[in-house]
Amino acid sequence: IYFNKQNRKQLQFEGYLLRNGIIPGQSFSIQIKLQNPERTKIKRIQAEFIQHRQTAVDRHQEIILSTNLPGFYEFDGASLQQNFELPLPKDYIAPTYLFETTWHNHTYHLTIEYELILTIKPHGLFTKLEVSLPVIVGTQLNYENQIQERNEDKNIYHIVDEMEPPPSYESIIINK
Repeated sequence: IYFNKQNRKQLQFEGYLLRNGIIPGQSFSIQIKLQNPERTKIKRIQAEFIQHRQTAVDRHQEIILSTNLPGFYEFDGASLQQNFELPLPKDYIAPTYLFETTWHNHTYHLTIEYELILTIKPHGLFTKLEVSLPVIVGTQLNYENQIQERNEDKNIYHIVDEMEPPPSYESIIINK
């Protein structure tokens, strides 16, 4: 996901979140490019990974990861381009989810969504830059799903007529 923001001091914050889908234990890969022609002093760049849960009666958000990106404390250079890896905790994190049901002509929703917020906090008033990037949290890698599907295909039982004799040992071994 590409992002690009600029503040009133001509500080330009641009970059990419290289994958917007992640599973617990993986890392966010972020590429950041900063153009700072006025050499505004930057206090820090903060990254927050936030879960948003919404039900029919309640809204809640929880910060799962909050950290300052290294190398930006009191940064006042004219430009910088750098890649960052932010590891997501291996703890259980509910996957991105949307459920909708109707009961007595009322629609009820359950939503779990995530966002990664990158915030540049420079010195000065009204100079903060913030970028919000949607993230999809899954439970398994795609290639793990494909391997599991292939293994499940091998375990499919075929319906047989009860009157037929059982298969021979050799025919079972050949089919495996």
